[in-house]
Amino acid sequence: MQKREDMIFLEQPRLTYFMKEDGKSMHVRSDKGDIQQKKQVMRFIDNVRVTQGETLLTGKLLVYDGAPKTMTMPEGAELSDTGVAGVCNHLIWHIDERRIETTGNIVVHFNSASPEQTTSPASIEKPASSQDGGMGKRP
Repeated sequence: MQKREDMIFLEQPRLTYFMKEDGKSMHVRSDKGDIQQKKQVMRFIDNVRVTQGETLLTGKLLVYDGAPKTMTMPEGAELSDTGVAGVCNHLIWHIDERRIETTGNIVVHFNSASPEQTTSPASIEKPASSQDGGMGKRP
């Protein structure tokens, strides 16, 4: 851990967040991170993994903002849970509302054959980038 002015730099940060309503936990981890204490902002950088129960959310960058209690993945996200998997270019998780908002080339696959089976985000073709106007191939 290194500190410079209002910024703390972390190696392999971990965060456990307990949900307000039921006390269930959400776990966040990544390779690197930083904290801006005055702004109540924490960034998780590279190999980001968020787990809550059976839900897995992965990406390159996650920004936790303590004021509105949101987690934003501005560089894209992959989400998987029992029977469903999806990818998108931008994701905002409104933590206390338990609401996930996605934008930009959203692709979701439902595995209706067996609800117990988890669909892998790796099996979904990634959304097109905004550079190609979002007109990339679709599964």
